[in-house]
Amino acid sequence: MHKIFEVDFYRKENGNVPVVDFLYSLTPKLRAKAFRDIELLKDMGNELREPYVKAIKGMALLKRQ
Repeated sequence: MHKIFEVDFYRKENGNVPVVDFLYSLTPKLRAKAFRDIELLKDMGNELREPYVKAIKGMALLKRQ
C-alpha cells in the first residue's frame, strides 16, 4: 500500500487560487491532461520521475527566503 500525497495550491489573501484560474483557462484536452498529471503526482508523490517532474535547481534562491 502506498501513501497518497496531498497537493496544495497557493491561495492569495483574497481567497483566489491562481492555478485554478490557469487550469480552467486551458482547452478541455489540456485541462484533462493537467488534472491527470496532478492525480499522478498525488498517487506517486516523491516517487514520480521524468518526464512528469524534474529536480528544482537553484536551491540557494529558495534558501534565501
